[in-house]
Amino acid sequence: MKTVDDFISVCESNIINITTISKKEILDDEDIFVLEAYGLANEAKLSTADRNALPNSAFGLPAERKYPLFLKTKEESMSHIKNAIQFFHFCPEKDRKQLAKNIEKAAKEHDIEITENSLVRKYL
Repeated sequence: MKTVDDFISVCESNIINITTISKKEILDDEDIFVLEAYGLANEAKLSTADRNALPNSAFGLPAERKYPLFLKTKEESMSHIKNAIQFFHFCPEKDRKQLAKNIEKAAKEHDIEITENSLVRKYL
């Protein structure tokens, strides 16, 4: 099991502001699932130094440096792009158009299909 401290710094600087995680000592399986659903499991692999080294253009929302899409390796990038598509509905409405365009750009570069029924398509 992982402790909250394993993820708390990730939550504070993450692509999505998670306010529902309490600071209990141990994360149970449900909490781990929630963290994975929000992309935090992959995000935890992206160190602060690596994240800080990314150019603004690597993010889905460059001005806010949120939603990293272009990482060191193609595999890491593809994982983040797929998560961004899958969990796009968590993005605030005001940011969706810009994020959708940047997800589309990243998806095209990595040969990832955005299906017609994806919410991302609505904002393209």
